[in-house]
Amino acid sequence: MNIINFCFLKRLYFLNLVCSSHISNTNKHKKISKEDFQNLGHEITTYYSYEDTIHSSPDRSLQILKAKNLITREYVLIKISKSKQYAAYLQKEKEFLDKFDHPNIFKYIRETKIGNTSCLVFPLAEDTLESLLKKQSLGNHYIRFILRQILNGLNHIHEKKMVNNNIRMDRILVKNLKYVQIIDFSKSCKTNESIKIFKSHDLNNIDKEFDYYSPEIKKNELLNEKSDMWSFGKLIKQLQEKNMSKPIYRTEDILSDYKFFTLCFLNNEAEKRISASTALMSNFFETLYEFIHCFCSIKDQNFINNNIEYTKKNSQLIITYLEYTIELFCCCSTEARGFYYTRLHEARNKDSLFFDSIYSKYYLFGSHCIFMVRIATKDYLLCELNIFELENLQINFENFIHLSIKF
Repeated sequence: MNIINFCFLKRLYFLNLVCSSHISNTNKHKKISKEDFQNLGHEITTYYSYEDTIHSSPDRSLQILKAKNLITREYVLIKISKSKQYAAYLQKEKEFLDKFDHPNIFKYIRETKIGNTSCLVFPLAEDTLESLLKKQSLGNHYIRFILRQILNGLNHIHEKKMVNNNIRMDRILVKNLKYVQIIDFSKSCKTNESIKIFKSHDLNNIDKEFDYYSPEIKKNELLNEKSDMWSFGKLIKQLQEKNMSKPIYRTEDILSDYKFFTLCFLNNEAEKRISASTALMSNFFETLYEFIHCFCSIKDQNFINNNIEYTKKNSQLIITYLEYTIELFCCCSTEARGFYYTRLHEARNKDSLFFDSIYSKYYLFGSHCIFMVRIATKDYLLCELNIFELENLQINFENFIHLSIKF
C-alpha cells in the first residue's frame, strides 16, 4: 500500500473510534480496571462511573472508555491519552472542534488533564450513518434531509477556512434517527495546507481502498474546501446505491436527480466542483421546502397564539416569541429578490470554473432560494438556516397559515 506511514493511519483510526454506541469491544488487550478509572482524577470520577473499555492500545497509552454520567444517567465516551504522541492528536482534535459552533458538528463535553494524562469526554451517539444503514433502508426524502445537514455542517467548517478531509459514512453520527453530526477532525487542516498521507502519485491501489479521498489528497497537494466536496459526492453515491433498491425510489426523475447532483462533485479538477454553499442552493433539496409558499395574498393582520405573536404586513411575516424574532420575506418582496440575486452572484463567482464548464448543465438553483429570513438583524436564504431554525420556521409558518383563516 502506497502510504507514507501505515501506522500513522492506524493510530488515527483508533483514536477516532469514538463514534457511536454500535462499536463493539473487540479489543484483545487487557481492560482497564475500576481502580485505574479512579486514578483518572476527581473531575472524572465525580461525574462518571466506569462501564466498559472500547479500545486500549498495546501499551495502554491510548484508551477509549464507555462511562455513565452519574446525574443524567446518559452514556459518554472518554478518550484518554497517556503519551505525548496521543496527547498531540487529542489536542489537535480539540483545537479544531473549538473553532466550530454548529448543530451538525460533533462537540466534546469537557476536557480534563491529570498530570501527563489528557482526557476528552464525548456524548455517546446512537449510530453512525454506516451502522444505521445496516439496520434499515432510508427513504428518498430522508436522504436529502441528511445530505442537507451535512452540507450545512461543511459550509460552517469552510467558513472557518478549515477542511475536514474525512467525510464518509462512518464519520457521520445520527441522533434520534433524524439529526446528523460530522465527527473526526484528525485529518483536518487549514485551507491551502496539505496533510501528506500518501507518499507517491501511484494511485493503483489507493484509488480502490481510499476512494472517498479526493485526487488532490492522494497527490499530497494543497487542499481547500473542494476536497471535502469530492468526499461528499462519494457519500451521495453510496447512499443512493444502498437505499434506492426499492421500486418506488427508482423512478427516472429520482435517479436523474441523484446522478446529476453527484456529477457536481466528482470531478478530478477540484475547482470544477461546487462548494457547500452553492450545493445548498440546488433544486435537489426543493422537496424539503414544500411547506413554504407565497403569502402576499393573505390579508394584513396581527394576533397572538400560545404566547407567539404573528404580524403579517404586505410581503413580510414577523414571528415573535419573547425576545426571539423571525422575519420572513416573501419571494415576491424586493428585499428577498435583491438578497437572492446577491447570493446568486456570489455563488457564480465563487464557483466560476464550475459554471463555465460543461458540468454546469447538471445544476439548477432551487426556487426556494428566493425566500429570505432575518434573524437578529442577519439575513439568510432558507437553505442557509440550520436544521433547528428551519424546523422552527416551518412550525410557525404552518401555524400562521392555519390560524390566519380564523382571525
